[in-house]
Amino acid sequence: EFVAAVCLHFDKDEHNQLLRAFFHIRQSAYVTEYIEQFSDILHQLLVHDPGLGSSVITNHFVDGLKKEIRAIIMVHRPECLDTASSLALL
Repeated sequence: EFVAAVCLHFDKDEHNQLLRAFFHIRQSAYVTEYIEQFSDILHQLLVHDPGLGSSVITNHFVDGLKKEIRAIIMVHRPECLDTASSLALL
């Protein structure tokens, strides 16, 4: 019971930290660096919450891009993360 309680407690902490990182990530340098950081956080987050919707992920990715890139990507209305990240790399 103790081990289960400890695991449950720290899993929640990790999940909350990942959520905060996911909602605060912003592009600050190159698009490739942003994509890598976003993907790292996303894959860790999906372990805890596999039901996270594709549209939420894609929209949040686009929202984190620099303003000038975000505007161009939004015109294309990407439906998935792969499309959004491919467009951002152009």
